[in-house]
Amino acid sequence: MSNLSLKEVAHSNLKELTKLYLTKEDVIHSANEAKTRLIVIDEVLKVLGWQSNEFNPETHTSTNGYVDYLLKYNNSPKLVIEAKKIGLTFFTPTNKSLTNHEYTVSYFKQAFKSHLTETIKQASSYCYDCGVVHAVITNGAEWMVFQLIPRPGKTVDSMKGVYFG
Repeated sequence: MSNLSLKEVAHSNLKELTKLYLTKEDVIHSANEAKTRLIVIDEVLKVLGWQSNEFNPETHTSTNGYVDYLLKYNNSPKLVIEAKKIGLTFFTPTNKSLTNHEYTVSYFKQAFKSHLTETIKQASSYCYDCGVVHAVITNGAEWMVFQLIPRPGKTVDSMKGVYFG
């Protein structure tokens, strides 16, 4: 039996998955959104400990269409994931250096411009529809975690986000 913590096991498994993906870069970078979800995002979620029955791809919302992923724990919605194809970058700014990992949502919108701004708006509407505070936006290579339902007296733009690129 291993003495590694669950976090250490997940980290080790992520490193192994990364090595595997490096050998399949051509396939991954030519993948459309559905294939990105299948070969990258689904696998990352599993490595992080989510069971496939805990994430439901294409969950219908009451007013905004389909959420790419709605992750549940004990059958309760906990996280929205908005997926894009891996070749679609969020246009990491060249004139701004991302020296930290945590920024306000307004900074992300300003630095990454219109495509990310529209994706944040889309994820935010899914969060409200599903009653879920946090969302992940990813293309499989870049991962961003946001609080998209603000606390009372705050705006979405003032909330924090974390970037893993």
